[in-house]
Amino acid sequence: MSGYKVFTIAGASGKVGKAVLDELLRVKPELGLDVRILTRKETGNAAKDSEELEKRGAKVLLVDYADKHTVVHALKGTDVLISCFGATGLPLQTVLAKAAAIARVKLYVNSHWGAPMDEYRYGLTHMKIKDEPIQVAERMHLPWTYFRVGIFPEFTIHFPLLELNLSSGKSVIYGTGETPNSWTTIPDVARYAVYVLTRLPPSKLHNRVFHIEGDRKTFNEIVRLYRAKHPAEYQVTYKPVDALEELVQKSEGKDFFHALMIEYATGRVAHDPARLDNAEYPGWNPKQVADLL
Repeated sequence: MSGYKVFTIAGASGKVGKAVLDELLRVKPELGLDVRILTRKETGNAAKDSEELEKRGAKVLLVDYADKHTVVHALKGTDVLISCFGATGLPLQTVLAKAAAIARVKLYVNSHWGAPMDEYRYGLTHMKIKDEPIQVAERMHLPWTYFRVGIFPEFTIHFPLLELNLSSGKSVIYGTGETPNSWTTIPDVARYAVYVLTRLPPSKLHNRVFHIEGDRKTFNEIVRLYRAKHPAEYQVTYKPVDALEELVQKSEGKDFFHALMIEYATGRVAHDPARLDNAEYPGWNPKQVADLL
């Protein structure tokens, strides 16, 4: 057991945050956890739903991220601070990390929840902002961890801009379609994260990056799986990766989506199997991509 009992979530109203909150509340009675939520005083979604959240067993703490002192005060007594901020909230993570260090939080979980990329290319250079809180944590001697999970199939497979368009019978795939990617569903990510954060000793959590993968599939495999479940005429058009690179170059690095698609097409969103940490949760048994088709 980690010995951590007091968990505070920032960004609990987002997709990942809700899943992490649900999992913490699910295991709360068994493990005797104290579950807290940070939310903005004026505009936070959790503030609006505070009565319902507190009925479920979470304590809602109102903060002003422009005033670090309110965040420090709210974090007093926290063992583990879990950031689940989405893209718009990422700049606030440095505030979280600084406040957590001052409040003597025992472990800071950075909002990464994404691909196993060590280098950000093309229009993804702004994603370096995800790494800044880790640098702050190290300077302030705050233990940290985060999770690299691959692609969320719930978002990506049915996302119109991806151009898979499975239900339409016509898909566009960039590259050969034979490049594998790592896929993990959001509930499976939440189950894994909560398990290791509550079960592993601090020595196996501090200053560590967890690499997890629910499934490994190519886009061609996903199309074949879909067609097996939904037999019908199907047309697949392949486009060169060069076409994506041209779009990104024309945008002067502002075309985030197509920059990400380059990484999907070239295998940079696939984990190195030798680095996977799935075994840290022996009974994990995550869903496969086929389960969502």
